[in-house]
Amino acid sequence: MLRIKKEIFAKGKILVNYSVQEITFNDIPAIQLINKKNNSAAVIAIQGATLIDLKINTDGNLIEVIDGYLNLQELKSTTGSRSAIMAPFSNRLKDNRYIFQGEVYKLSENPAPPKMHGFVKYENFTVTASSADDSSATVILLCSAIREGKFPGYPFNVDVRVEYRLTEESLSLSITGINKGEKTAPYAAGWHPYFKMGNESVDTLSVLLNAESIILTDENYVPLEGEKAYGKLDNTNPFYFGSDKSQRERILSDKKVNFCYSGLLQNSNSISQALLMSDTLKTCLTITNSGNVFYIFTADGLAVRPRGSVAIEPVEFMTNGFNRPEYAGQLVLKPGAAKTFTAQVKWSQL
Repeated sequence: MLRIKKEIFAKGKILVNYSVQEITFNDIPAIQLINKKNNSAAVIAIQGATLIDLKINTDGNLIEVIDGYLNLQELKSTTGSRSAIMAPFSNRLKDNRYIFQGEVYKLSENPAPPKMHGFVKYENFTVTASSADDSSATVILLCSAIREGKFPGYPFNVDVRVEYRLTEESLSLSITGINKGEKTAPYAAGWHPYFKMGNESVDTLSVLLNAESIILTDENYVPLEGEKAYGKLDNTNPFYFGSDKSQRERILSDKKVNFCYSGLLQNSNSISQALLMSDTLKTCLTITNSGNVFYIFTADGLAVRPRGSVAIEPVEFMTNGFNRPEYAGQLVLKPGAAKTFTAQVKWSQL
């Protein structure tokens, strides 16, 4: 059940097409960005700045495209990391440890299993700004929970600022890490959304992603060392979804996908993209990524709603990124510095 607590007005102006509302969504405290003209809307939980619902309007029809947490119990459990904001690292670290600038750090193993996807998905954010006009609605949320002494193995002070912006045809996301301490910190970000097309089966959807490599891992899904991690992709691989394959060959069908893709095709602004398409609904979702890799996961084996959606995750770096020499220079966040990762979901008709 959705309950509106209050509407957040921008500069005291009564808004026409878009608004920002403080709501509860099935007992989850949240913020809603809504296009009043066509009823498309995004709902962002205060915990983790987590996107829990996204309804889009395509050809006059409202379609739910995010398989998010349905209630407060699911959100508190963080099971599946649905739409998790991943910071200050993503995925897992080998043996729950990392080396940064010559020093070894060990993350706490309590609670077990060790935390994945960073820390902020467990923390409440504060709304610091919002705005709305006739073309968009925006909310900015801030988490200042990452402080020295709170998370063993990460003795750094980092704020995480998350901005969502809803327009007629897109939802944009930016995640900014800001070093508030006196020590240089390792930092990386990513996003873990699960996408669906209304009630359509995942098996009928097709994916388009141009990538050169598939990341090879050990039995714990940790990438192999060095260049051994980069498996060459071509159109003979059933888990290759490049544009030189026909759309029929790119249908997920019964494929169980749980892979990281790198060597992404980028535009002139260093942005890559993955597409998820429904022939039945004649709808395409384009997910953009300012990072280095995409993960695709067909949600097989999840405890809740297995294979009910497909995770297409834009991420800065692959799993165990804090321990990868090729990322060493890109991880550095100096005192007072800020670093921003961006992603977007754009919808269109086929």
